[in-house]
Amino acid sequence: MVIPQQNKIAIQAAISLGVNVVLCSGRSYSSLRHFANELNLTAPNNYAVSFNGCVIHNTHTNEIICNHKLPIATARHILNELKQFDVDPVTYWDIYGIYANTNRKYADIYLKTCCAIPTFINDYSEITQDSIYKIIALGDNDVLKTVEHHFLHHTNNQFNMFFSGHYLFEFCSPNASKGAALTHICSILGINIEETMAVGDSGNDISMISAAGLGIAMQNANDHVKSFANYVTTNNCTNYGVAEVIEKFILS
Repeated sequence: MVIPQQNKIAIQAAISLGVNVVLCSGRSYSSLRHFANELNLTAPNNYAVSFNGCVIHNTHTNEIICNHKLPIATARHILNELKQFDVDPVTYWDIYGIYANTNRKYADIYLKTCCAIPTFINDYSEITQDSIYKIIALGDNDVLKTVEHHFLHHTNNQFNMFFSGHYLFEFCSPNASKGAALTHICSILGINIEETMAVGDSGNDISMISAAGLGIAMQNANDHVKSFANYVTTNNCTNYGVAEVIEKFILS
């Protein structure tokens, strides 16, 4: 992913006015750290949210200040249920490590883009950790919608689930969401959540868009995500959408 120069300029202008800018993503922290460095978001009181709210890091010290994981029993239940669908599960056991099945159909493209070296296993019963961060099911969108419908009757408040992309459906701790992470960071910084602005474009952003004082959806978001937003951008996420928001609501 390349950050457009116009977005970089707008972010730096917001920071110069005392605005706290927080990266919040489904990506791992090892991936986010690169963007934090690029945007100079590594001074004291800077934070990054990874794995859709499972982890919050202080980007100045690299210290983990919030950490939510799935118990292995819950993870194995999800993975066993996924066996009946034509999807590839990918499992993060820590902020760097990934398990991927040796018999994969959809996961190769994803694995080439993530900043982690996968460990390939024959069966997910081989996982030895007592907890994991998240599970991603990769597959055709129509199949993943069937997966979502299936798990709506199997959550029992044991996990959160959401689309994080057209071909990505994720499972994580019931205590983890981007909205919960936003609330946590506000409490650390002593900021009223009504004074916050959140920008996103996927299903994993809905909790954050809903929690913020001003929730914003990118133009490229689907109609369901847009229905939670107070404002929808004219530009999309790769075409200065972030700069549009900053210029309209902070710099004007």
